Amino acid sequence: MRLSSTSPFRCIALACVAFAVLTTPAASAVQKGKGTVHGDLRTSSKEWPSLKLHFTLKRNSMQVYGESAFDVYANPVVSSDGLSVTYDGYADFNEGPTLTRYTLVDGIAYSTTTTKAEEDQTQTQTQTQSETSSSKSECLQANMLPHLDLMISALNDAVPVYNATLESKRIKCSAGDLFKLKFGGLNLALCASGSDGVHVYGSDLEIVVKYLDAPVKITAPKLDAKAASECETVVDATAVTSTTVALLTGETIPESDSRSLDFGEDVDLASSSCTCRSTPRPCLFIHGLGIDYAKEELQDSFTYYWGNLTDHAPCCTDFKYMIWNSVETGWNNETQQQTLCDLATSLVESGPPTEITDTIIVTHSMGGLMLASAIANGKCSLGNSSSWVATSPPMTGSMGSDFAQESCAGEHTVLMEALGNITGQCPVLGATKSLGYEGEEHSSIELDAAYEAAQEVYLTRVHAAMCSNSYAGLFSLYQAMYWLLGAALPHKSSKNDGMVEFQSCAGGFPLDQFGDHYLDQFYVTRLNHADTTFYNGDGLFSSAKKPIKWFECVL
Repeated sequence: MRLSSTSPFRCIALACVAFAVLTTPAASAVQKGKGTVHGDLRTSSKEWPSLKLHFTLKRNSMQVYGESAFDVYANPVVSSDGLSVTYDGYADFNEGPTLTRYTLVDGIAYSTTTTKAEEDQTQTQTQTQSETSSSKSECLQANMLPHLDLMISALNDAVPVYNATLESKRIKCSAGDLFKLKFGGLNLALCASGSDGVHVYGSDLEIVVKYLDAPVKITAPKLDAKAASECETVVDATAVTSTTVALLTGETIPESDSRSLDFGEDVDLASSSCTCRSTPRPCLFIHGLGIDYAKEELQDSFTYYWGNLTDHAPCCTDFKYMIWNSVETGWNNETQQQTLCDLATSLVESGPPTEITDTIIVTHSMGGLMLASAIANGKCSLGNSSSWVATSPPMTGSMGSDFAQESCAGEHTVLMEALGNITGQCPVLGATKSLGYEGEEHSSIELDAAYEAAQEVYLTRVHAAMCSNSYAGLFSLYQAMYWLLGAALPHKSSKNDGMVEFQSCAGGFPLDQFGDHYLDQFYVTRLNHADTTFYNGDGLFSSAKKPIKWFECVL
């Protein structure tokens, strides 16, 4: 399900998280880390330095504002009682004429966007900057920051190790200076180099931390009184261990820690990419709700919906996309199901004429229901040489449909407007009606039977599935809308992606069969419904927010 508008918005991952890795969400300091506090941080033998963190992102699906590398600058702020620390920080990102700065000051996060106007021939070189650019600042809410294990807490829990490898090559690091971190479900290796800084290694990213000789200038942007009153503290200070102090200041790691006999298991960091482990085949993508036009033939691309997966699909020898009117036509429309089967069986000439052979089929949302129902109705079959990868299928329907049908006759609300961006505005059309929740008022005996038949096919024929138990999502233009839908729609469960509940997506599979790591064949994420189209890329710091890497590695 995607916005029905045909405007080709490109969702961009916000990077306020960049400096948030050195902070933690506001909470009591005594609840954080191991609870073993270094003591009065103000008595440290070395003054706390400011930091420069250089991020290198190894996968283009993780790019921030189109960049694979960026810098974050941070000043330490030791609490008045000397027991904990937080950081003020900023990061800048350029995209064309627009500069976006994310700032964290006194626990409040801000974004400032400055756009330079294009000068025309009548403008003089003496015009001031304020005349040729515009700037907008706002504070960010707590839910604009990701829910992840934050870096200071991860440092507090760091375990010394003897060895670490990256892509089978040993990471060179002096004895006692090598640590294993667990950060957002991801394994990282950290090498401390005293006053030279810290190097953090991961499969998908690396962070080089340097200690600066002088503080950096970091100021909060000016907001009007009303806007400032709505700002909230999103991070708080964190108690730290003696090892964490050493890592953040360049001091020598305490001998009791560096020579501890309690070494953890070695760290083995895999490659940032996956290779095809099955048979390479052509890939057919079938979208879900929200597209208000159709194409008779398969298309070679559909980036508006799916983004660009060409660098992240090692098993796909070709890319084909079915485009069908998924606003007016429901998944249970047998004419549309026949069209799907005719197109799917045309990709490969071998095999029986009604069997989909030697093909990888990727479905999103209602597209998965339509494929399952087409097979259940005998329109075509899925051969053993084919593989079906499903993302966010509403196998028991969506309460978004029930809400839309009940609300269209009532008062127009903000929630209805958000839902209408996906399902189409009133009156409710065929596609949305076909998603009435199984067994509820807006379903029927016939629709319930169709759901059950589709579920039987799903349970026996799907190779891999991606669902979600949270609508937290990736940073994108769609994120706020799915927060609203996830929280305000009358879902059967809070574990939903904004439109589809986890149990509906699971379609009869046991929920404990799903794991929250991108290497799990049945993957439960913290993505919203739009993220599972692969359009918004991968997250940086969470193993449960990497849809593209999951698809790359699952076959």
